[in-house]
Amino acid sequence: MVKTKSLLLETWTLDPNFLMTNLYIASSYADRGLIEQALPFAEKIATSAPWFGLGVGQYAGLLVRVDQTEKASDVLQTLGHGERYGAAMGLAMFHIRCGNLELAADWFEKAIEERNTTVAVYLQSATGAPLRASPRWFILAALMNLPAADKIDTN
Repeated sequence: MVKTKSLLLETWTLDPNFLMTNLYIASSYADRGLIEQALPFAEKIATSAPWFGLGVGQYAGLLVRVDQTEKASDVLQTLGHGERYGAAMGLAMFHIRCGNLELAADWFEKAIEERNTTVAVYLQSATGAPLRASPRWFILAALMNLPAADKIDTN
């Protein structure tokens, strides 16, 4: 993980506005519980790409974790009720970051129905670990035609 983090930060220095680098750095920090370190990267995504549901949801979820619920609510409004493509993934990320596993699973199911290609990546990463440990994992894995193993090696 240290090498990956180092490469991500090196990539970020080359282009601090690159959306995916900010997303992966924010996720890496958040997955390790380093919410304060994740926030500036997540904020960069949400402000520079408010159309990117995954980034918006992650930022709003991290804001909740640092007790900025009013700001989180304002940010989350850009996702609406989850109708547009990508909003379901954003709401899934929001709920998983807040620790609401049942709601996260509901939104991941909707994102799977939309054939959102980032679902499998996040469910099999450290971000999805809480869901892989829940009874809902078997349903989500079946919807994606993944083996319903209790744990998937994310190394």
